[in-house]
Amino acid sequence: MLVRCALCGTPAYESTIATAFEAATTHATEARFRVEDETICQDAPEVVDHLRSEFDSSSDNGATVYRSADLQHATEVTQPLLNLTGASATGVREVCLTVDGERCLQYVPEHAQFTVSDAVASGIGTSVSETISDKPAVLLPETPLAEWTYQGVSFSVGTSLCIERERTGLSTANCYGLGKLADVTAAPETRTIHLRWELHKSSWLVDMIARSVGAIASAIGPTRPKTLHFETETDFSTARESLERVVDGLHGDDGSSAHQV
Repeated sequence: MLVRCALCGTPAYESTIATAFEAATTHATEARFRVEDETICQDAPEVVDHLRSEFDSSSDNGATVYRSADLQHATEVTQPLLNLTGASATGVREVCLTVDGERCLQYVPEHAQFTVSDAVASGIGTSVSETISDKPAVLLPETPLAEWTYQGVSFSVGTSLCIERERTGLSTANCYGLGKLADVTAAPETRTIHLRWELHKSSWLVDMIARSVGAIASAIGPTRPKTLHFETETDFSTARESLERVVDGLHGDDGSSAHQV
């Protein structure tokens, strides 16, 4: 699942994750939370108390894994866990749902990674997609939505825009998370798609540092692409539909939309 990147660390972001989790519980048989008790106790000891009293537990690589087949209790505890400011830094390592021991949902806050498996729980993807339709998020398949080649360079669109080049027998790939994609403008007559990326609001000091780092980065490596080119109409149309699907999912509720020139 791709969530609008600008919302990361905000209540709107965690509310979206919790909403998707709740929708998925109807397809699961057990919930599992892997957390760092001591870290969470610093800010929310009541959450740990609830976990300890209502869930079975075991130790796992410096963390505690809480399990419960009572998915109502799992839903009740999910939002308080996700409400912790910066979940990755406050001890929430992983949130999972399983079906007969097989994982059908996994959320890893540290990497902002949320995945579901229809192969394990048929229909879970549809349930999540329908539930987040009014949220700044979109559920995408693991396989790329679009793949094409332009002048010997390979491109693919999934949760990221990936660009792979081969030079002197070596292959290099750069991927750009599409959670930051703000808008796409398609130009059919030239078979090009123009991309606009979302910038985070920040203080003047952060902006100054970012500009300095950006200047260095532009000299030594690639920056986010602003224009995509295509050799065939089929490649252009497929990529356009894929990128518009992402933009509509992330920004459909705020008046933004993909358009054509």
